[in-house]
Amino acid sequence: MGEMTTEGISILCSAMSIKLLLLLYLSGGVFTKELPDADCRVMQLETVQCVWNKRGIPEVNYTFHGWFHSERNDTECPTYMSEKNTRVGCIQPYNTRNNRFRSFYTNLQHGSINFFTEHELKNKVKLKPPSNLTVKMGSDSNLWYYWNQSDPSCEENEVRYRINNREWDNSSPHSRSFCINLPSSSSLYELQVRGKLSSKCGESIFWSEWSEPVLWGSNNSTVKTDPHQVSVSMSWWTPLLYLSGALALILMVVMLRHRERVRIILLPVVPKPSFSSYDIQTNLPIFKLKDSCVKRRYSDFEWLKSELERDSKIVVPALPGKALKRQLPFRPDEGLFEESFIEERRLGLEQFINRIAGHPLAQNERCLHMFLQEETIDRDYIPGKVRH
Repeated sequence: MGEMTTEGISILCSAMSIKLLLLLYLSGGVFTKELPDADCRVMQLETVQCVWNKRGIPEVNYTFHGWFHSERNDTECPTYMSEKNTRVGCIQPYNTRNNRFRSFYTNLQHGSINFFTEHELKNKVKLKPPSNLTVKMGSDSNLWYYWNQSDPSCEENEVRYRINNREWDNSSPHSRSFCINLPSSSSLYELQVRGKLSSKCGESIFWSEWSEPVLWGSNNSTVKTDPHQVSVSMSWWTPLLYLSGALALILMVVMLRHRERVRIILLPVVPKPSFSSYDIQTNLPIFKLKDSCVKRRYSDFEWLKSELERDSKIVVPALPGKALKRQLPFRPDEGLFEESFIEERRLGLEQFINRIAGHPLAQNERCLHMFLQEETIDRDYIPGKVRH
């Protein structure tokens, strides 16, 4: 009985070994490793990219087919990605914008073996990084950044910035711009932007890569946390460039103040008018109209002064006095209408409006734009700022 049991066990083990060897032979060794698993995503809304090397480089070269629901499935991958002469991925065109809302199917084939997988790519989209990132100092003394998006109607952005190579600060702006309040020109500001599809367009789980950084200012810090920033540190000739730029700026300001300024010209006075009015001509480039001419009374200047004192943060200069004594009757001279007094007041009003119109903070006030460029003053207007 014992001999029969031993013999039976020996025969059973031999049969199992033969079956295992036969299985390995028929499979061609494919099952000696884990099955390939294709991972796919939509890249920049231009291509579908699939890879199958996350578990290592395959031992064989697979043939790849990928197609969206309702498309033909007999087209082989047009562009393979390789690693060590072995196919590890595929790039194929993304033909229709809304295809990502349909199921995407893949088939990895080797001989008679096929690995079918169904994918949902709605939230697997990776966009291009935002482009044309620019920075400028605004008339409000704040630092403004602007950029372009791959898909402005559907894209949300994240900004990261740092000062003097310190830790990054992150923010989520609601438009294609970002503001840093009252920056210091003695510090180095570095900013980058990235984007992804927002929830209103089928939110993606992938952010784009960060954009190329844009720098502003100068780094006077002695600590360098990033060795690549050495190239932007100040060199011996940088102060000379700053000095040359400052001199050129001063020269331009002097020329502009001489040529582009607000001029007040007194209108011809009819005999004994009830009031004096003034023509205001302006050619300052900051305003909407390149050249404009409006008529204003002294009371209009008083209105402008009170509006600026209420809504702006500047020190508003004084107006020339009302000269109440000149309005008394039985004066030996012409009173308010004496030519010397009229010219003196004109010069005072011209000095007042030139100082106001040349102030960068006052230039943002709606009341100043209306005063200088609109035919009539709407005193029921809504105060606010004007974007340039």
